[in-house]
Amino acid sequence: MSVLRTSGDFIVNNSTIISDNNWQSFTKQLTTISKFMLVVAMSSVGLTTDIKSIKSLGLKPFLVGIMVASIVGICSLLSIIIIN
Repeated sequence: MSVLRTSGDFIVNNSTIISDNNWQSFTKQLTTISKFMLVVAMSSVGLTTDIKSIKSLGLKPFLVGIMVASIVGICSLLSIIIIN
């Protein structure tokens, strides 16, 4: 996707093969399609999740996941504050 976007931007800026309006419309359509495909993929992951197997793991993996997600969030926030 990024290669397509970069090459398309280069072509639009340096030639008259594709007009700017057509390119913008095309990228909006691709964005919509990619969002839909992401929703479908995430839904399929959620629909194949077995709640009973998750319950059998216990509370410890859930707490570790929350701690890791919190650490990542805090590091991201600190990075944003430091950069700005």
